[in-house]
Amino acid sequence: MEKSSALPVLGQRDRPWEASLEVHIVPRDDVFYKRGRALAESVYRQVWGTDALVDGNHYGAIVTWGDIAIGNVNIQTRRSDRELLKSEQLYGCCHWSPEVGECPARIAEISGLAIGTDVPMALRRPAMMMLILGLQMLSRSFGIRHYVTIQRPSLIRMLTRSLRLPFQRNDRIVRPVGETPRDRYWQDGQMPRLYYLDLASPQAVDVCTSFFCYLSTAGWHTAFYPRVGSTDEGFSAFRRAWHPGTNTAVVSA
Repeated sequence: MEKSSALPVLGQRDRPWEASLEVHIVPRDDVFYKRGRALAESVYRQVWGTDALVDGNHYGAIVTWGDIAIGNVNIQTRRSDRELLKSEQLYGCCHWSPEVGECPARIAEISGLAIGTDVPMALRRPAMMMLILGLQMLSRSFGIRHYVTIQRPSLIRMLTRSLRLPFQRNDRIVRPVGETPRDRYWQDGQMPRLYYLDLASPQAVDVCTSFFCYLSTAGWHTAFYPRVGSTDEGFSAFRRAWHPGTNTAVVSA
């Protein structure tokens, strides 16, 4: 579990560039993946009473402030027809088909999304921006067009209204068909819902670009450490693949 007692208390006049806000984009065997999962498990245990946070993911984006993990998000990719996503086990195989019409190989699931409970308010929104940028990089690296996620409506409202992320709710499937955990996340009366996010859409690309601009002009010192793949192509080829018409820029794992 991360020792967050060393986290700074930031106010309006503090200088955020005195420490670096970093995102580590890693496979599940990386030490930062384990640090991020420890943070997420701690948050879900404190907030929702979750005894065991289901993993089964393949990659993670972990935000650190100094040397402290303050944010985490994981993704699970659909690697074969026999390997269902966690949401498929709850809501049915290929539940996204009528909504987004995407083939399984271009779908991935977001889970383990968490910001440390004692992260200062001034850090929380920049940390979430960095997590979303980490998801953008993962989608571009592995040819993911749509993310699926099971989230509580209150969080999606915040991400939609505050950060302008274009989540699409599945209004066709309201309740899971599989067994759900017995924690407050599922049992407190506000049913989590299925959502989809296309980070290659023009709106999402514009939002992510605004994150870069905001963090820079606000004086945040940011750094990105991807350890999931590489590309030898030039910028012109990458740029052509950046637009939704040609979908994604894919790099080798």
